Amino acid sequence: MPSRKAPFNSRRTAVWSPTQAARRRRDKRRSAYFATINLWGFLTVMLVLLALFAMDIGTTPVNPMNVVDLPFTSHAVWEPGVLRRNAILVWVDRSGAIYAGNTRVSPEDLANSIRTSLHNGAEKKIYLGTDKRANYRFVAPVLEQIQLAGVSNVALLTNKSTNPTH
Repeated sequence: MPSRKAPFNSRRTAVWSPTQAARRRRDKRRSAYFATINLWGFLTVMLVLLALFAMDIGTTPVNPMNVVDLPFTSHAVWEPGVLRRNAILVWVDRSGAIYAGNTRVSPEDLANSIRTSLHNGAEKKIYLGTDKRANYRFVAPVLEQIQLAGVSNVALLTNKSTNPTH
């Protein structure tokens, strides 16, 4: 009797191996869906925010007008010279930090800063803004340094009160 050969099946290989059987079992267990969370968009947004905040930390100058809370008075007078570009503005905040313009200075360096501004053509008048909660012991050295710089004309900056009881 002649031997009967099985017809050629393209799906089966001529040699069986355990690796192929394991691969078939794994393929049967594997889901048809490829479910993963793509975090590249989230990572990109976080890196952009990190870069923006990292660059912004050291470059933003402190504006003392945002730090100093001026006192209210009922008879405040408008000083137009405070708007001049070369006006000498000195600020004392609640904690006693002193600013000449937008630059923080020590009490010892304030007189030199004022002299430099006067040498550059500033008006010989100081506009002094102090926080309403600042202790006078923080303001007294500033007034002494202004006097040492040779300026006797000092304007105290306040807000005009709309409430008559202030």
